[in-house]
Amino acid sequence: MLDYGTEAYNLLTPSSIITFQGQQFLVNSAVEDHPIGRANKTVVATHIFNECQWFRQREVKNGVLTYTPQSIMDFVFKDNPYNFTWEVVGDFQGQQIENLGNMSGRDTLSKIVEIWPDAIVFPNNKHIVIYQHDKFVQSHGNRLGHMYNSSEVKLTYDVSAVTNQVYCIGKAKDKPDGADDNTPTEYYFPPFLYTDNASVEKWTHGIPREIATISDDRFTDVEAMKRYVITQLVTDPPLTIEITTTFNQSPIPGDKVHLDIHENGLSTDVEVVSYTWYPWDKNTPNQVTLNSVAKTIFDYNNSIRNKLYADLAKRNQLISDSLAAKIKDQNVSVDPSKKKGDESTLDWQPGNLFVDTSSNNGDISVNQFKDYLNQGVKGIICKLTEGTGYTNPLFGSHKENAINAGLKFIGTYHLFHGDPVNEANYFLKNLQANNVDKNVLVIADIENTSNSTLTTNKAELTNQLKQFYDVLIAAGYTNTCDYASSSWFTSSFDSQGKYRWIANYSNAKPANADAWQFTDSWNGNKIDASYSYNEIFV
Repeated sequence: MLDYGTEAYNLLTPSSIITFQGQQFLVNSAVEDHPIGRANKTVVATHIFNECQWFRQREVKNGVLTYTPQSIMDFVFKDNPYNFTWEVVGDFQGQQIENLGNMSGRDTLSKIVEIWPDAIVFPNNKHIVIYQHDKFVQSHGNRLGHMYNSSEVKLTYDVSAVTNQVYCIGKAKDKPDGADDNTPTEYYFPPFLYTDNASVEKWTHGIPREIATISDDRFTDVEAMKRYVITQLVTDPPLTIEITTTFNQSPIPGDKVHLDIHENGLSTDVEVVSYTWYPWDKNTPNQVTLNSVAKTIFDYNNSIRNKLYADLAKRNQLISDSLAAKIKDQNVSVDPSKKKGDESTLDWQPGNLFVDTSSNNGDISVNQFKDYLNQGVKGIICKLTEGTGYTNPLFGSHKENAINAGLKFIGTYHLFHGDPVNEANYFLKNLQANNVDKNVLVIADIENTSNSTLTTNKAELTNQLKQFYDVLIAAGYTNTCDYASSSWFTSSFDSQGKYRWIANYSNAKPANADAWQFTDSWNGNKIDASYSYNEIFV
């Protein structure tokens, strides 16, 4: 603020109060600068409700008791010296807390949000209101649209943040008097492993991502602990939507707006979770961050998928038209007796779609594969073996039915466990037993599973893969291929295969990929799908 000799400028001192839109802000610091020209002050002021950090409830309620946000506020904020009042809006289930007390007002609000993640604290000066989420978020008929009233829309989709498993330990019972140190610990309920199976199947290739063990003495009831640990997992990937608007106006906290991005066909309701507003600079537009609830993610996935299908259909039509013209103009002959799954592509273009299968997909009929073909799928990769003792019992039927439906048999993969020579010989034995052609891809699936954990030594894993492929190459299977997530290619091993098939469930093709696996639930089916960027695939 510049010094124009006003009384307001002189009143901007630490501990003074600024009132803006009916809300009080306490000046914490005021730095005055005297350059050439007018003096100015830079002021930092925080909302008055932050003063609740300066009083404490020193009393402690011993033992494990059941609380609600209302009962906690009644206990801690009662007779507070700052005259804070409070209100709870919405229904919250009672939760067990041990030894509640000896905490500040701010600690109390943090504890409430920790125990009830759907709680939203929104103060009106010194009146603190705790809302249940659905009571706070309301639609006011507002709309945000790219190139309508928003100049930039940034969507960040982070699958790496997903977690879906945790080991849980509740409160231990007191040991009997006279018990020695070897007496086993007894709990109010047995420790348990919680897994969100839907998240595991949808986002993490069927392999759980486990966070650190949660051991919490507050819980003597297994269902109460289960409800709590669910809130500590990230079962869906966060979708952050950041928008630069073309307007400058006061945002509405908790506003539910309708978002349209016509380029992607995205149309969904979203919640304003934060914003930056410059009330005294009307030329600077608002910055708005929107929510990442499951429905928004679902709508986003559908819009991206539909756009991809539309682009693929358009490109395939162009390819078909071009091919027809070349056949007509150059008298190109095609052998009608040749199986469609074995055709070589004229004027090949990247981006063709293929799927990969294992026994997890169950039986797949010829008609089902024909349905995939009609949806744009060109080929299939089938799992054959794992370790030194497992063979996929559905390999033969998947391969045969896919070929009979008109798909190309691209190749087969082996789930690698870290015993290179023995595993390669086991894979080779099954390749030969199933009469797998030596021109197809032979792939090492490189990842940790519940049955196997690979070495974390990059040089060692690289050498293991070289040994694995050496056995196959010596037997005539030379089209070797590494399959792994993009992070493994950079941090866990140096690629040893002739080709690279990279799994990355983001919106961008990984660098140096010959094929990109982009989903494990293609088109609403529980099946992996990939794009080809090398003709060896499709």
